Amino acid sequence: FVYIFDDITHVGGNINLREAISNTIQLSYTRDSWLKCTLSGSYITDDIARCYREITDRIVYTSPENLPRHLNATLTLSAMNLPITRFWDISGSFTLIYNNYSFPPSLGIGRNCRFTPVIDCRNRLDLSSGWSAEISARWNGRMAYGQAGVSSYGTLYIGIRKLMLGGKLNATLFARDL
Repeated sequence: FVYIFDDITHVGGNINLREAISNTIQLSYTRDSWLKCTLSGSYITDDIARCYREITDRIVYTSPENLPRHLNATLTLSAMNLPITRFWDISGSFTLIYNNYSFPPSLGIGRNCRFTPVIDCRNRLDLSSGWSAEISARWNGRMAYGQAGVSSYGTLYIGIRKLMLGGKLNATLFARDL
């Protein structure tokens, strides 16, 4: 099937796809339940990714294709529930992701590789009378994603909670992606 969304974009399937095989190893170290370091790596053959082909100067055709290989490596350092004051705990993580995509020679596309930093910070505030609040922020750097590059983006989350009936009931109000 080919879906024609507009005069420029045509999207189709690919009945000739092969299964993707992933070989992954992950090593993790935890210290006193607050610090964690994780290193993982994957070598994926026949990875399935969306590929874009320019049919004419005005039409782009998008379909899933098997890639010869995709390499991925991730290093994450996390610190959890660190007390800043008696009512404020903070958790944070830093992740460095490496993606390296290779494409079939028939597509005429060079490889796409990039290191991407990701930063996550979560603040929990325990207020009086069963009230608590959370403020979380995340930033994701520019990332290689198949043939495409994903731009940097950030998100902010704010929430407030009230515990009632001895902690058996809670009411939560939150806002995401501020």
